[in-house]
Amino acid sequence: MTKIWAKIILEQKIVKSYVFKSEEKFNPMDLLNYLADICLHFDISVPVILDKHLKHLFKFNMTKFNKSDFIEPINFDNLTINVIE
Repeated sequence: MTKIWAKIILEQKIVKSYVFKSEEKFNPMDLLNYLADICLHFDISVPVILDKHLKHLFKFNMTKFNKSDFIEPINFDNLTINVIE
């Protein structure tokens, strides 16, 4: 089972939080699909996934998407996701 805790951060405070759940085992190659579901829940655009995001995900089980990772303007500081297994 895969659980991903997603948080929208504004001024160092969590303003929205969501736990994404899937019956499948976590697969980093499916990160785009997980992120698409999370962003759909928050009603925000999907950020661009870079190598740094994957490296942080492998090393720390978390990664952060800043304003520069989104193509469309956003009204928060970052989107942080943590893999909870």
